[in-house]
Amino acid sequence: MDSVTTFNAVSIPAAKYYFTISLPEQAGEPLDRVVFQQQPNPDPINFYPEQTFAFLGDRRNQRSQVALESVDWDRDTGKITVTFAQTISPGETVTIGLKPWKNPDVPGVYQFRVFALPPGENSQAMDLGVARFQFYRGGTW
Repeated sequence: MDSVTTFNAVSIPAAKYYFTISLPEQAGEPLDRVVFQQQPNPDPINFYPEQTFAFLGDRRNQRSQVALESVDWDRDTGKITVTFAQTISPGETVTIGLKPWKNPDVPGVYQFRVFALPPGENSQAMDLGVARFQFYRGGTW
């Protein structure tokens, strides 16, 4: 998993957070949904779930858009669940873009634990690790 923000300055409203996931050919099961669990951060980040998007490929090699069935954001827990309209096949790379209200006001390291899940209500989540963003005062615009 790879993650990047378009702006790393605090308080910027135009930022987007990209998370790229490459499914191995031998994954065995397709990808149905991805969960982003905001870790204890210096300043909780709020999101526009309706502005979430996804596409096959990565930021430099965007292929086709991927339709989303739903995006659920729990403000209390900081958890965002992105469910695809159709599963992503093993061997594919998918990028998910999250749109925050704005970057946090407090500089520092912000982390999201990311989980991938195959189809099924009781499916086993695969922990993809922690995505980290560093926000600065006077960062890139």
